Amino acid sequence: MKKLSLIILIAIISYGQVGCAEKEEESFTHSAPYYYSVLNKEKKQVICHGDAPSFALIATELYDDGNERDVLAYALIMANKYDNADAYYDVYDILKGLGGCDKGCKDDKLNCLDDKTRAMALEYLKLALEKGALPHAQDEYDRLKSEGVIK
Repeated sequence: MKKLSLIILIAIISYGQVGCAEKEEESFTHSAPYYYSVLNKEKKQVICHGDAPSFALIATELYDDGNERDVLAYALIMANKYDNADAYYDVYDILKGLGGCDKGCKDDKLNCLDDKTRAMALEYLKLALEKGALPHAQDEYDRLKSEGVIK
């Protein structure tokens, strides 16, 4: 009788674990297409209309997923096509992140960027200031100037 009870208990626990795993996978499968359809809609809003809230949503989602490099295309569109001040800063910030000598490491003095990319990053930082970007753009510019990165 103890053996039968033990076998039934093991079977119930095993079924419960399999059932939970299937539910989690099923839940993700159903939510992923919706998530991507919303994200694609927001991307179209950015590309076609320069929608700042859509850009903010895309940037937040991609940064949160560890895909900040994917934000670069949308930041360039928002900056160049729609003259969005904060997008100019985002371009600078993303380029700064690309130059890290170690993967995933920001290059605060832009030493690891090649000359053209470094010049481009600094140009976008200056444009961010001219267009009235967030206050941290001024802080970043002042820091780079005090460290001799910007002359």
